[in-house]
Amino acid sequence: MKVNGRNLFLLAVFCLFYSVCGCAANYTRIYNPNAKCPLLNLPLERRLELAKKYVKFDYYESNPYIGVIDAETEKWGLIDAGGVEVLPCIYDYITDFHEGYASVMLYGKCGLIDEDAKVVVPCKYDYLLRFNDGLATVCLNGKWGAVNGEGKEIIACVYNTELIFSDGLALADISGKYGYIDMQGKEVIPFKYDYAFPFVYGLAQVAFGCGEEQRYGVIDRQGNEVVPCGKYDWIGYLLYGFTEVKINGKCGLIDKSGKEVVPCIYDDCRAVSDSLLMLKSGGKWGFLNRDGSEAVPFLYDDAEGYSEGLAAVCVDNKWGFIDNNNNKAIPFVYDYVTGFVDGLAVVCVDGKSGCIDRSGREVVPCKYDDVIYRHGCGMMEVCKEGMAREKYGIVDVAGNTVVPCRYDYIETRGDGMFIVYKYSRKSYKCGLYDKNGKMIFRCAYSEIAPLRGGFIRVEKRNFMTGIYDTFGNVVVKPRYDDILYIDDLGIFVCEVWSDDGSVTCHYYDTRGNLLDC
Repeated sequence: MKVNGRNLFLLAVFCLFYSVCGCAANYTRIYNPNAKCPLLNLPLERRLELAKKYVKFDYYESNPYIGVIDAETEKWGLIDAGGVEVLPCIYDYITDFHEGYASVMLYGKCGLIDEDAKVVVPCKYDYLLRFNDGLATVCLNGKWGAVNGEGKEIIACVYNTELIFSDGLALADISGKYGYIDMQGKEVIPFKYDYAFPFVYGLAQVAFGCGEEQRYGVIDRQGNEVVPCGKYDWIGYLLYGFTEVKINGKCGLIDKSGKEVVPCIYDDCRAVSDSLLMLKSGGKWGFLNRDGSEAVPFLYDDAEGYSEGLAAVCVDNKWGFIDNNNNKAIPFVYDYVTGFVDGLAVVCVDGKSGCIDRSGREVVPCKYDDVIYRHGCGMMEVCKEGMAREKYGIVDVAGNTVVPCRYDYIETRGDGMFIVYKYSRKSYKCGLYDKNGKMIFRCAYSEIAPLRGGFIRVEKRNFMTGIYDTFGNVVVKPRYDDILYIDDLGIFVCEVWSDDGSVTCHYYDTRGNLLDC
């Protein structure tokens, strides 16, 4: 794949913003792949003007405006549904709007704008997390605080850790001691703990001391000790309403109120589902009900949690499945099994893998060296070991071959397509299959990238790039150095690179008609 200087610059800016503004870990966009950008309703001539002025469009339904990057300055701004610029392209990056505000970055500093595209917090902070529950967490000179939508610093930047609110309280650190503050910055729980976690379901884990001397406990939102610090040697995370605890190396479970449901007498324990608990005693695994009573005796050498009503268990190195009443549902004949997903489980016997359904029927024969079920597309990636290297293919849930086992690598895409690769000593070639097993492109290309709208960007071995549809028909002939598809405009921008570094652009519509050059 070829990368020119402009692409590298945009990638660097994007990565810088997400490292500076901390949004990657705290915000996931709600993306609707069927959403139609309002710019597509504009006349073709107007869309062509926009394609020449901007190099990127960032449209999401929840945003009042569309983010754009200016073709000349490579700076971010905002336009409305008519393509009119409402915020000049002066920023290094602009995030999506959340609760009526978006983060912006300018010269490495972060601020906020509102839905009127007005600056409410100037770009002066080193970090700025998304606006949430009326506040945005900010960092200045290594200290954390929070601002409101009017730009007022409600919580002064004096804390050593970022403020992430949960249940109305944020864990904070001053001088190496942890406590909790409310959304006005008022101290609710004193800064006295050596270690602490955010609140989850009204409870937080805290600790005094360090290392082997650390004493764990659990507090509520008023700071009351639900589990006294020092009662347990270790406290885990809340899962399915239970928390694992340990005393002298023995495991037990407490519920959300701190009540000890399972005493600390077991070798290991896991809250593996919302109905049963899996524990180990005397070297054997079994299951308890949520009240601590025995559901499945401690009979098994190894076990996995229940999935779709069945649990994988092992006796004498052979795996099978039992139901909730410890009845044998699938015989113990397998060397390895996975849990059930979508009614299917991968199994292995005598070194060969396949797939069974919940009745134990072999759906995919155990003849492959590896099988990986791809949840969501209803397909399985299978592997056969050859003389030189492993070869991969795709089969469906009925065991029918979709892609034959003759490729060195397969990329399974969410749109149901499969990009296949063949490696040589110095390079690789790729091809493309659709979800029905039809070969759209044979393995003869340097790069294949399915795009939105049913288009495929293809780079040939001579590094020339073109556009095809999903039937393999040419839309734009492969004679360009690079092609950008602006799906929000329905226009392909095709670049020709000159030796002097200049770039000439040609524009095509989705039918392959040349618009302008």
